[in-house]
Amino acid sequence: MDPVQTDSVSPAESSRVIRSAGPNAAVDALYTPRPVQHPRLSLQRRAPSTLRRHLARAVGRFAVLLTADLTAFAILREL
Repeated sequence: MDPVQTDSVSPAESSRVIRSAGPNAAVDALYTPRPVQHPRLSLQRRAPSTLRRHLARAVGRFAVLLTADLTAFAILREL
């Protein structure tokens, strides 16, 4: 398994940086780094719902195509 980087700034460190920054502290506060989230872990947690959503979309597309094909066949047969 690949190592996960944990380079993040704790809330205590970021508040010390903001207080010591001076007059631009309000602007710098908007750009404080957020803690690093682990993308692989979040993808793995969302995998079941993502697969269900893809399966539901595939079934829906198949149903629409099947309905369209049967409708076209019925119209051509009547003509």
